[in-house]
Amino acid sequence: MLKICYLYPDILNQHGNWGNVAALLKRCVWRKIDVDLIKINPGDPVDFAKVDIVYLGTGSEQARKAVFDDLMPRRDILQTAIEQGMVMLAAGSGCHLLGMYRLTEEGHRVSSLGLISFYTRLTNTFLVGDCVIGMQLAGNEVRIAGFENHREHVVRSEGLAPLGNILYGHGNNGKDKTEGFRYKNVFGTNMASLLPKNPMLTDLLLGAALQNKKSPVKFTTLDNSLEERALDVMLKRLLD
Repeated sequence: MLKICYLYPDILNQHGNWGNVAALLKRCVWRKIDVDLIKINPGDPVDFAKVDIVYLGTGSEQARKAVFDDLMPRRDILQTAIEQGMVMLAAGSGCHLLGMYRLTEEGHRVSSLGLISFYTRLTNTFLVGDCVIGMQLAGNEVRIAGFENHREHVVRSEGLAPLGNILYGHGNNGKDKTEGFRYKNVFGTNMASLLPKNPMLTDLLLGAALQNKKSPVKFTTLDNSLEERALDVMLKRLLD
């Protein structure tokens, strides 16, 4: 059985967070893979060593503080799970929280969780709109599409790989032509509702989780024709 941990669904509930979780669940159900969804809200106990996939979504500025206050005491346990290969998708403000710190508009440093080697810069410039990236998957470049809406610009350290390179849109900061990051099995992105229209990325997360468990479950191929048609329409509109 795969255990999916949905962090703070009651307060990180903007821009289609549930769609990402629903995509993970549905693609398990369609493959007849037993799956359990664990919802964790502030104050709830969680053992990151006993979950297979963690989803940390996006929310308001007030939610960011509540999430930081709840996760910081669990930081070391979460970091250990990350280093051991736990699969995690962090989107929007959830992604930004994983960095080392945030620079305010006045130049003050505000602590983030300090789990991944990047920092963010809070600005008055919102990066909003459709986004398309080229992402390396099994040695091939695939195109991933989503929607971004953020004014917290991501600055990666030199050694931190991006999730992909910008083909359309703004990405991390509107300047370096990259989007998000990948560290071990942690995938960070500025795009919120990402998985429903990108089944190849959803399957990458599920496959990594099953590999961690050394599961004998056969990872069957699904019919992605509907998702692929929707993605193709978006790609043709933006890139052609």
